[in-house]
Amino acid sequence: MNERIKELAELAEQYADDIMNSDPAKYDKPGQVKVWRELMQDEFARLIVRECMAIATGNGSDFTAKDIEQHFGVE
Repeated sequence: MNERIKELAELAEQYADDIMNSDPAKYDKPGQVKVWRELMQDEFARLIVRECMAIATGNGSDFTAKDIEQHFGVE
């Protein structure tokens, strides 16, 4: 796997961990593995799309970056 993809996955995992640990009363319940997984997957996708947008912008094509943003619905 590409090293950058691994880095983004680790960032997404840390994001999910931080959210889950931010409010133990809310997240410390049975079945929360699914919630963690959804948080991690959403953040991982968001990070990948932003990375694509940065590459497109770096190539001087803001139009392409906007297309990527709109296609994936990333804010």
